[in-house]
Amino acid sequence: MRLPIVHAIFLVLLFSSSSEIFANPEKQGHQEKQIIITGKINPGACEIAELAPSRISLGNLDSLHLERNMITQLEPHDVKIGIQCTAPTSIVIRSSDDIGVANPFATGSVLLDKATATLSERLGALRGALASNGKPVGVYAIELHDMRYADERGGGDAEPLGRKKGMEGWEAFDNGTGDSRLLNGPYDELTWSSDGISPVNGMRFDATLKIVPYIIPTGRLNLTDTIDFEGKSTITLTY
Repeated sequence: MRLPIVHAIFLVLLFSSSSEIFANPEKQGHQEKQIIITGKINPGACEIAELAPSRISLGNLDSLHLERNMITQLEPHDVKIGIQCTAPTSIVIRSSDDIGVANPFATGSVLLDKATATLSERLGALRGALASNGKPVGVYAIELHDMRYADERGGGDAEPLGRKKGMEGWEAFDNGTGDSRLLNGPYDELTWSSDGISPVNGMRFDATLKIVPYIIPTGRLNLTDTIDFEGKSTITLTY
């Protein structure tokens, strides 16, 4: 009667030994593969969607209505500028004079009395000349007004910030008249700001560019013939 008992114990030991062998197999090799995850966040593409009118006619000016010994300021003209972006981003605009004639107020070729010295100094900082056959006739200011921005949540009014070449940060324009809002003045670049400190991110930027022409004293012009003059400026957008 004892033989079956011994046999049963033997089978249990054998099963236990076989289980240990299968639980710890020998490693035959090693392999690794990598998962790579990539992506890109674009700031959004922007374009000048509106610049109208892009051509301004000052009409026929009668020399009788121009100052002989003083600067004549002509009627301002408004140009609407609208910049559209596909995603919220900040923008920068700048203007360049394309006429290739030196500003007569900057070179000192037009000397005025002390009463108009302040105006002459301001005009001397403008990057925009009116010229006829390579000779200066006047200058023009590009003032920024009614600046606004909008994003996916709304928008509001904006203030300009300016930056000169070599500057890393932005400077707030002086509060007051349009004299401090010159696009073609002392600052080389300009941006929209909602807090007066840093550029604002938006998807739409709007403003009115007020073009203000100034004619030098007619006493320094040859009025025996008709004087056809023009000015050209390029508005550059970066983002």
